[in-house]
Amino acid sequence: MIKSVLHLLFLLLLLFPLQAENLSFQDLLKLASDRNPKIKAMSEEVAAYQERIAPSTARPDPMLELGIKNMGLKDYNVGDEPNSGLPVYISQTIPRPHKLALQGEISEFQYQQKLQEAKALSLSIERQVKSLIFNLKYLHDSEEILKRQKSQMEKILKITKSRYGVGDILQSDITKAQLEVSKMDELILPLKEMIRSAEIRLNLLLDYPADRKLDVPKFSRIKSFPWELEKLRSLALASSPLTAEINLQILENESRVELSRRNFASDINLRLGYEYKESLTPMYELMAGFELPVHKSRKQEPLLRESETMLKKSRKELDAATNEIEAGLTENFYKLQSGLSIFRLYKEKLLPQARLAAESSSSNYTLGRIDYTALLDDIHEVYAFELSLIREQNQFWNMIAALEEITAASLVKWNDN
Repeated sequence: MIKSVLHLLFLLLLLFPLQAENLSFQDLLKLASDRNPKIKAMSEEVAAYQERIAPSTARPDPMLELGIKNMGLKDYNVGDEPNSGLPVYISQTIPRPHKLALQGEISEFQYQQKLQEAKALSLSIERQVKSLIFNLKYLHDSEEILKRQKSQMEKILKITKSRYGVGDILQSDITKAQLEVSKMDELILPLKEMIRSAEIRLNLLLDYPADRKLDVPKFSRIKSFPWELEKLRSLALASSPLTAEINLQILENESRVELSRRNFASDINLRLGYEYKESLTPMYELMAGFELPVHKSRKQEPLLRESETMLKKSRKELDAATNEIEAGLTENFYKLQSGLSIFRLYKEKLLPQARLAAESSSSNYTLGRIDYTALLDDIHEVYAFELSLIREQNQFWNMIAALEEITAASLVKWNDN
């Protein structure tokens, strides 16, 4: 009984390993790497390609032939008739030198390409996980800002009611203040659905139930980016799985061209035979056979041209991929720099100035020196700048994650804190 209970508890821990723990930033990235279905499927495909290497270097299997040769159908005359016997043949096709090695190279290059494809997929999934974490952080922060704004609008509503009580303002100002409080709920409620949607997408990447509740992990809030574009370009060209995969494709096609050239020369087929004749002297046979390439203009030559064309194509694809990496790096880098400048503008100038203006307006409204509309404009501006600030921060983080995917490198430390 106790053993059964322990087994049940063990199974529950396997099925629900995260129910009682708070996941860190690095935990989520590790879980995505270990559990994501696409990554798992790609791992199986990589393993399948690895299994192709050994067979591609093996010679064709030898052939064993058994038979009977008998003069006529009426009587069995093996041993009496010289042309009758029980033959046994074994034959083996021997490929031309280096053909098997070239076939092995091609399979090895295909396997290495799959490894790079798997690396690219892992980087893409990692970037998606990071993006969802950043977006969840942004949505939760937005919700918190809007709740603070609603709380302030409720305080202003109380002040408005007090001023109305002494006949200082009109009833319409109370109605406006009540409307502003109600409008805040209109902004807050959709955020909850957006948060849930982001959690669902993150759960799917981690291969967990869609309705699983996730807390936003804490991480270092990166506020600077020390990398130069040229250094990022060097990293990307050296480490990008996209260019690595195409370089391997070029090597594969070079081997295919060489193999196509060697296919103009026929393989050798050796055949060894022995014929049992009972009381008569046995027969021995040794033969060598060659295919005659009489159709090379319709077979070998087109296959060679195909291989050469595919080689040219892969070299042009490398140029295209390099340009794509250059474009992606440049675009994301300058977006990042622009976003960082805008973020600093909000943080260091616009938001502090707006807060000072709102504080002054709040004091003047309490004293009856300005109207409700003027106060409302100043308060809305503060929270609009706060929302813009965290939006730019979120975009800044997402640009870093995009650059990390392109360069296949860790450019900043997303430490848990």
